[in-house]
Amino acid sequence: MSPTRTAAYRFGVAIGLAIGGIMVLGWQAVQHEPYRRIYAELSGDAAVLPLVTTVTLSLGYRVGVPLGLLLAVLLAHRRSSLAVAGMIAVAAWLAVGVAHVGATAPLRMLSNPIQGP
Repeated sequence: MSPTRTAAYRFGVAIGLAIGGIMVLGWQAVQHEPYRRIYAELSGDAAVLPLVTTVTLSLGYRVGVPLGLLLAVLLAHRRSSLAVAGMIAVAAWLAVGVAHVGATAPLRMLSNPIQGP
């Protein structure tokens, strides 16, 4: 493979990983809605929820982060920078991890006393 084809391949892989992360974030945006309703029914007071849960279950995070990352992918595609595409892919998958941890944090807090020391 020529160096330009290798660079184009790597760029395509990075963009593909970023788009995969954005798709998972979109899936999480729908799947995490029941968590928000459950926590609202259980607590009735958002102050008892961890901050990461409040942020990741907010509409701004569930919609804004995927849209922002999609915009970044579109802008990176015009520039064809492997470093930028790689950073967007990493950011997308970090956002997926944060969303999962944030949505399930209260459940893990409740399960610790059940599991014991």
